[in-house]
Amino acid sequence: MGRYPLILLLIAFTACSSESDHPIVGTWKLMSMMEEAPSGEWQPYAGGMQGYIMYNADGHMALHLSYEGYEDTDLSIDNFDPYQARENLEYLTGTYHYIAEYSIEKQSSPIDGEAGIVTHKRIAHSNPNDWGAVVKREFEVYNDLLTIVPLEEENSRILLSFMRVD
Repeated sequence: MGRYPLILLLIAFTACSSESDHPIVGTWKLMSMMEEAPSGEWQPYAGGMQGYIMYNADGHMALHLSYEGYEDTDLSIDNFDPYQARENLEYLTGTYHYIAEYSIEKQSSPIDGEAGIVTHKRIAHSNPNDWGAVVKREFEVYNDLLTIVPLEEENSRILLSFMRVD
């Protein structure tokens, strides 16, 4: 793939989209990301998050999360400049994203919805330690609402809620 593997991967992801009957396929906007505290109370994760998740019909997905209001900054950040101010480089760590192949293990079909486990085999990740990692997510789709709960122990107290984007 030469010098541009991520760009080519993103182009391929976009170009391969097609229609599917599975309700998880589509683009979803994060409405809330909540974390259950040890006391049992639910609170916004990291003070509030924003983002999108996309599933295409060909078994690929992409996730992008950032702190709420991440795009509102006075910093002048240059893409691909490793010599810019440390403050800029630290700010860039406020995002979390990956691209993966996905597969669905259907658990049940509740009334007007779909529930199951989706497995993400990560192709690329903002954290180099997570490239190639496989994670499982419990999901439920009801009309235009998608809820996701990570199944790995360290993230199992997080609940993400997404609304379908038209």
